Amino acid sequence: MIKKILPNIYSWSEFSEEKQLNFNGYLIIGEEESVIIDPPFLRKDDELKYLIAQHSSCPLRGILLTNIHHRQESRSSLTACPGQ
Repeated sequence: MIKKILPNIYSWSEFSEEKQLNFNGYLIIGEEESVIIDPPFLRKDDELKYLIAQHSSCPLRGILLTNIHHRQESRSSLTACPGQ
């Protein structure tokens, strides 16, 4: 589930059994564009698609990864946002 944590900043997390910690991702919607930071697996990517569609005047411009553990999950974010 994606949670709004501040105006135009959303977060979601996925617990890693292997590492015994949560991986947190963020969608930040700026005045002219949006970015996703460290996207963990999102069980229902419809939420992400909906949020991005609701802010179509601020298209998704990139996915930023701060460590290698988020690389695989970033692919599902890309497929959640075709045409962005």
